[in-house]
Amino acid sequence: IPVKIIDTLSYILVSLHHELSIMHLASRVNQNVDYFSRQFKLYTGARPMNYINEKRIERAQYLIVTSSLSYSEISLQTGFESLSYFSKTFKKFTGMSPRDYKKQIYKLGFSQVNWNNMIRYFKTKFGIGT
Repeated sequence: IPVKIIDTLSYILVSLHHELSIMHLASRVNQNVDYFSRQFKLYTGARPMNYINEKRIERAQYLIVTSSLSYSEISLQTGFESLSYFSKTFKKFTGMSPRDYKKQIYKLGFSQVNWNNMIRYFKTKFGIGT
């Protein structure tokens, strides 16, 4: 994977709470937007905005499980401009609303999920606390 793509992936993960555009990401690595988008998809298998939204939803899933933040606060902390767009995107990636996701996790969690392992997984995935 080219260094510019690796740099972009790292930047995305630490900047999920900011507005991220393809134009901004391409300009950070001094590339044309179309060329950047093609290279990003070639090496990651995803279009830049799909990748960003996927990582935002993964972060939201972590926050839903490990915090007492409201869905509005989670949507802001994960870079979504509105709660409705956050909810729509969350459902697109997970197949359920944030509320239903939380219900399912708690329903399963108290009988089947080892919370320490789940939290360790999310911390490792996002580099939190390391």
